[in-house]
Amino acid sequence: MAHAPGYPLFVAMGRLIHLVVSKPVAAVQWASFLLYAGSMPFVYFGVKRLLGSGGAMRLLAAYVVSWIPIYFSRSGTNHAADLFVAALMLYSVFLQGFGKRGNGGIWLFSLGMVLSAGFRLPSFIMLSPFFAAVLLVHRQEWRVWAGYVLAAAAVVAVQIFAIHCFGGWEAFRQASAALAGDTDKTSVVLSGLSAQSVANLGRAGIWYAMTVAVLLPIPLMALLGGNRRAFLRSPHVLIALCSIAGPLAINALYLSTHPGYLAVAVPGSFWLIALSWQQFDGNRWAGRLPVISALASVCCFFGFHIFNPPSAISQAVANGFLLQYSRDGIERHVWRPTAEWMLISGNRDMVPSGRQESLKTYLEFRESRKSGAP
Repeated sequence: MAHAPGYPLFVAMGRLIHLVVSKPVAAVQWASFLLYAGSMPFVYFGVKRLLGSGGAMRLLAAYVVSWIPIYFSRSGTNHAADLFVAALMLYSVFLQGFGKRGNGGIWLFSLGMVLSAGFRLPSFIMLSPFFAAVLLVHRQEWRVWAGYVLAAAAVVAVQIFAIHCFGGWEAFRQASAALAGDTDKTSVVLSGLSAQSVANLGRAGIWYAMTVAVLLPIPLMALLGGNRRAFLRSPHVLIALCSIAGPLAINALYLSTHPGYLAVAVPGSFWLIALSWQQFDGNRWAGRLPVISALASVCCFFGFHIFNPPSAISQAVANGFLLQYSRDGIERHVWRPTAEWMLISGNRDMVPSGRQESLKTYLEFRESRKSGAP
């Protein structure tokens, strides 16, 4: 079982793929890729209902190579699962007649809730504003309430199974406490404004901007346009905004140590862009932005190269925030916390003493894993 809270579905998926792929690392990389690829049909067919096939193809191209999805498509981590489950749920909730008789959208949505908790319970929690918005919009449909009740029961069962795999509640509690003891220091809510928490805010903003910045003029123009009142009153816009707001807020205010934590917000961002694009039907500039976004993402991903070793503070910060998440970083298997890059660059005085101690523990653990020590 992975670190708390467990991620049982991703572990199970990796083990199944390991039956046919001999190397464990390759098995989980295949799991990431399959989940990333599995999100694409939901993005395309969901957006197609809003923009038609031409617009859907352009926005899908921008999504496929956008910065967070393309990195986590082969990272071997469960963050790609966030892309899959968020796209699945957004697709289902925008089906015509969601929650009504003869429409299976609510059951697909409920399945997505369970999958979200099974793949990444933190992402399930981050999506709570999204779940609340869907329930608010469709509160008069009893099938929606039934779907939520069944999903909640299944989520509890999945987490009980994860705790059992940890060896019981006490072992799970200790693992969770050990993890929280380090991550709480990055929280603006729990630790106030500090160098770590400010860096946390900056990381969340930069990583999200790298994924959608070129496309942001589309929703901004929808907000400033003559139909902004109707746009903001749309229940679909509310649902899409809530699918983004929860992950962004929790990442910025609590934990954002690498871009994967923001993956769950990416599908909702593209749905919001599609809903905004509807306001500019026939405008060429809106149709060009997805193409520009795709080209910019490809250039950044394939063109960035890490500084290894960094010789200046700026190079260490660039490595920690951006460059190690390029293709160059993946192929060279280089990932280090920003604090470690600062130490490598010779700027030890820039790293708080408390962070140096926690980093020392982390490095010792990493070396023990390489040496095969228990």
